[in-house]
Amino acid sequence: MIRRPASIFLYTILTIIIGSLILVSQFRFRSPDISPLENIDGIHFWTEGTTTLVTEKLAHADIYLTQPPLATSAVISITFTPQNIDRLFVGIRDNEFWLSYQKHLLYDTTTDNQSQPHTRTLTIPLTDKLTDQDGSLDLMFFAETAQDSREVDDGISDRVEWSLHNLAITLKPSLPPTPQLKDYLRSLITRERPL
Repeated sequence: MIRRPASIFLYTILTIIIGSLILVSQFRFRSPDISPLENIDGIHFWTEGTTTLVTEKLAHADIYLTQPPLATSAVISITFTPQNIDRLFVGIRDNEFWLSYQKHLLYDTTTDNQSQPHTRTLTIPLTDKLTDQDGSLDLMFFAETAQDSREVDDGISDRVEWSLHNLAITLKPSLPPTPQLKDYLRSLITRERPL
């Protein structure tokens, strides 16, 4: 494909603008506010001190941003104790569908010790993530057990149990890949909103 000079010029200008935004507005690391962990019905899990006992497969928190997520990554540090789960994942909502999360594995019973606390740190790019109307991002934990059903919410028959001791998030500047940048610009133009 042969690019026209006008499209090359537009792409260059866009790159300069994005680079300037990264250097000027996001040159420092910052920690956003995080809501308490809650189930999918909005009910907070029981917390004592800094430890939250999670008793359902899905656990949700909001990450409150003060700036758009353009050219930003979240460095997420999580300390938890698996009790009767086989796997634990975390993700940040990608699009309008309420379960559109790219899952990142935190724990697997086949490779990790179940009885002790674990600390995991991972980095998730935020440029293409969907923000709520209040500018927050949805963070979701997904717990699995060998005997659980495939239902999203088992209600009172849910047998999941794990403890969250610490959840810390630091936002850092990062240059987004071209597909993420395109998704971000498309979401601004089409005004995507969570369902």
